[in-house]
Amino acid sequence: MDDRTYFAIGDLLANMTVGAIIGVVSWLIVGNTWNMLLSMVLMSVLGMALALALPLALLFVSVYGAMEVLVPVMVTGMISGMVVGMWITVQNLSFLEALLIGLACGVFSILVIWVVNSRMKGIQELD
Repeated sequence: MDDRTYFAIGDLLANMTVGAIIGVVSWLIVGNTWNMLLSMVLMSVLGMALALALPLALLFVSVYGAMEVLVPVMVTGMISGMVVGMWITVQNLSFLEALLIGLACGVFSILVIWVVNSRMKGIQELD
């Protein structure tokens, strides 16, 4: 992952956008009478698949690169779909709440990915 500001902002925006969209899609599909396990599995798979199929993801890929965008947005789609889908089975959410929870999932997932990536790289010396 590139650590320049341009790429960091792009990663954050892509994941926030995809998280919000998948949160809303989960809100549209799942009802409060659903089984929690079923909604978690279905929405995590659907969220991951939709994250790849969104035209918006293709826009970010053309600017920032395929691997730098597709892997994090897939994780965001999976987490956002899973969290919002499970939450709806327990409590009714409004459109705005689903959108904000999805957006927060996008921020959380990209932060975790960046921390894990920096830990795996270790300390880098400047040339």
